[in-house]
Amino acid sequence: MEAVEQLQQIDLFKGMPTTHLNALAGIATRAHFNPGERLVVQGDLGNRFFIVENGLVNLRHTDRDGIERSVGVIPTPTSPSSTHPPKRYFGEQMFSNQEPFTFNADAVRPTDVLVITRDAFDQLVEQRPTLPQVMGFVRIAEKQRTRGYEWVTDEETISIVAHKHWWALLPGLVPVVILAVVSTIIIFILRFVLVTDYLQWIVLGAIIVNLVVLGWEINDWINDDYIVTNQRVAHVERVIFTRELRESVPIEKVLGVTLERKFPSVYVGCSTVIVQTAGRDQGNVTFEFVSHGDEIRKMIQNEQTRVQERRIAEEREQFRQSIRQELRHYLMPDTLAAEHAAQQAAAAAAAPPRPRTTRQVLRRWIGSWLNLEIKETGRTTWRKHWIVLWRQARAWFASLLALDVLAAFFALNPHFQFPGYWLGGLVLLVIVLGGLLYQWEDWRNDIYAVTDTQVIDTEALPLGLNSKSTVAPLDQVQDVRVEVPGTLAFLLNFGDVKIETAGKSGQMVFYSIHNPRDAQEEIFRRLEIYRTRRAERENSIRSRTVIDALLAYDRLKHEQQSASASGETPPSENPGVAPPAGAP
Repeated sequence: MEAVEQLQQIDLFKGMPTTHLNALAGIATRAHFNPGERLVVQGDLGNRFFIVENGLVNLRHTDRDGIERSVGVIPTPTSPSSTHPPKRYFGEQMFSNQEPFTFNADAVRPTDVLVITRDAFDQLVEQRPTLPQVMGFVRIAEKQRTRGYEWVTDEETISIVAHKHWWALLPGLVPVVILAVVSTIIIFILRFVLVTDYLQWIVLGAIIVNLVVLGWEINDWINDDYIVTNQRVAHVERVIFTRELRESVPIEKVLGVTLERKFPSVYVGCSTVIVQTAGRDQGNVTFEFVSHGDEIRKMIQNEQTRVQERRIAEEREQFRQSIRQELRHYLMPDTLAAEHAAQQAAAAAAAPPRPRTTRQVLRRWIGSWLNLEIKETGRTTWRKHWIVLWRQARAWFASLLALDVLAAFFALNPHFQFPGYWLGGLVLLVIVLGGLLYQWEDWRNDIYAVTDTQVIDTEALPLGLNSKSTVAPLDQVQDVRVEVPGTLAFLLNFGDVKIETAGKSGQMVFYSIHNPRDAQEEIFRRLEIYRTRRAERENSIRSRTVIDALLAYDRLKHEQQSASASGETPPSENPGVAPPAGAP
């Protein structure tokens, strides 16, 4: 059966124009899997869509206790009386949120499948921008996945978004009511005490002021978002042009969830959800005055369970792959060496050329001095925003400007042409330039960085007068907060990144760095990479232990076989200890 005919039989694509179906079928590739071969691994990014042409695929889910259970087969079994055809596909999240697979998929018997990858689909969308518009389920799923938040990653899906209960708005309305009462009293007094033609304008002004204050309070109440995704718990609080706070805690760092109900808000269904981690005693993310607190707590716990299950499944599969790789190292060393050489050649061909010309070297050197964010392989570095340099050095800049004015005055006035003036001005100029250079070095020496293994906070004075460097391993990072403290910080896009750790270093703060929201996401990205690599190292150690045991068993077995063939007694592993009775 042709690929386009198989797509037409799937409910997801019913109603699509034939031209789009033909294009979609054109990017599908065929693959064959032998019995026992794995199509997907639980926890893999859902970036592949499978249509089973023939054969059978078993879906198995690993729970948090490490127990695997079958959760279905593809094609799905149907009864003779059923009018619905069997489901022959899985991985439909590839077209939308790419949510990780929640199961392992293995071929039970020889199986042929059609596969559409996300990369191929994205390239097709570039050629046919209208394609997602005719796929209604894609638009719906993408909207549900991000809920309009730009910081949501491709592997992330929002589970729930909560806002403050209307009860939380009441305290903010108190100033509005007081202002309205005072305005009414003042207008009433003016009406009888003063005779003026501008009373209506005074009334209008009072109404406008009350409406502005009311709008401000309502906007402040609306702009508190409490978010739970499949990767983190987040709190985003915004105040128009004045302040922004963003707190995020990885799901696996959550130690507990506390639900508080207090009088009298408990009678209107209002509660507070406190998410606890090892970073702070007061709870890292607090969902204040929210409805359905029980549902939010259950959602966080469910996401924790899913993450744990995904981690266990990933580690089990990595362990299997590590054992396979170690066995190949012993059984097929020539093949492995050839593959390693080919990988090195490909990496060398893909590596960017090193700067060779003087211009390239100069540009890199200047960039290392001026860049507020420097991204390198294995490391991302930030400096304080240039506004911090301006605040530190503005007095020296003013002094330099004053010297320029005085120099122009002396140069244009013939009565002050004395060498002493110019000598004094030169001394002052050297002092001012020295002060500017000192402030520049003081600004440049404050460096914040995150690598694949640790977070670094380095602050140093010029000339080596004083320095302090704080380093925390990535696995100690509990949560990361972003604070944008004011209108200027909002407009110029700088703020503080506060990193809570479980170690002795406590809280680390990246002060006034450029684009703090991206810095927060970079730290979380590096944290995920660190966790994956640590799991790979642990699995490698475990697999080596298993391989050593297998090799020792194989060696002992060959020794016993050789001894049996020659009629000799096999040597004892422990000298001086006789073999057991009945041994050959």
